[in-house]
Amino acid sequence: MKKLTSFILAALMLLAASVLPALAENPPQGPQEEGPARKTGILTLLNTTEEEYTAYKNARQAIYDLLTRDGSVQREVPDRGDDVPDAELPPPPPEGPFPGPDGQEAPAESGKGNPPNGIIFYDSLDSMIMALEAREISSMEVYQNTAKYICANNDSLVMIHPIDLSKERSKHAEIAISTRLSNDFSFLMLESSTALRDEFNTAILAMKEDGTLDQLIREQITDLIEGKEIVPVKMPEFEGVDAITVAVTGDLPPMDYVAADGTPAGFNTAVLAEISRRIGKPIKLIVVSSPARAVALASGRADVIFWTRACTVSDALSMMSEEERSAWKAESEEGLSENDAALVESIEAMAPAASIGNQDMPQGTIITEPYYTDVLVSVELSQGSFQAAE
Repeated sequence: MKKLTSFILAALMLLAASVLPALAENPPQGPQEEGPARKTGILTLLNTTEEEYTAYKNARQAIYDLLTRDGSVQREVPDRGDDVPDAELPPPPPEGPFPGPDGQEAPAESGKGNPPNGIIFYDSLDSMIMALEAREISSMEVYQNTAKYICANNDSLVMIHPIDLSKERSKHAEIAISTRLSNDFSFLMLESSTALRDEFNTAILAMKEDGTLDQLIREQITDLIEGKEIVPVKMPEFEGVDAITVAVTGDLPPMDYVAADGTPAGFNTAVLAEISRRIGKPIKLIVVSSPARAVALASGRADVIFWTRACTVSDALSMMSEEERSAWKAESEEGLSENDAALVESIEAMAPAASIGNQDMPQGTIITEPYYTDVLVSVELSQGSFQAAE
């Protein structure tokens, strides 16, 4: 027996001597590491710091977890590929009491779905994807339809916990989504361009009423995500009229897309072509980087820029008096059960609706009516991409 024990110990020492140096040179790769090293990437914003956006993301994640625990949002497990151990998948939020209106009790943590510790801004979508694939960040945050598009065209990426905005929900969940989780797409202009803003607004509202906007969303977003080719839209031409210059980035396909030859295409181009036709003025498109948008507008290089992170409902609330906000609250929460009303109060305590607003707008700017709404989601590396790297 002693000889057998000595043999086993000797074998283990030999194995350690051969394996440990190899592990030191080639540490095992796996899904995103937990703890302080986790970072998330996001495209550079107009007027929001990394600290401000981190706080906004944390609040949004807490609200998402709360709605998941309440059953208002279905927490979908991402498809990371075959043979993925359960331990590597994000667990559902644990059972537990909801935080009270005083905000004393924080929402339960939900494992990998929780926001990473820190934000890194990137000047382009391509550079952010490269950083994710190089493991410089553990996730990146983009709009849901952009996530669907890039994941459909890149097998190494997977979208985490999408939200079906077409699904019918409870009233308190709709309030939370419309005031905290959603972002509206609008065109940004200088305050001196109120007449142009009004022209855009008239066209956008008419497009909503006659169904043109819904048609463009279907043709230029839904169909493209399902695999149809992006086709550039020709801008109308008008003689003897000065062109309106609009800056786009190409960083939110298929909503904002620039083809390989540098030609702008996608949903926003189709929307602008329709606006041009309705207001009778030509529109010229230029391509700028995300961080250069504000400079392009301030310098006069562009009259209008796309895109702006805004929340129209929250912004309207921020400009109301206390009496007006109380009236809005009473009307929006009419008919809610006692439990649902408590949930609304909990969400308000975590992230007051009036504090969200249009915080990313630089001073001295105005925006048009929103013409599209989406939610932000996380994109991470698929299991297959980790296996391929090993």
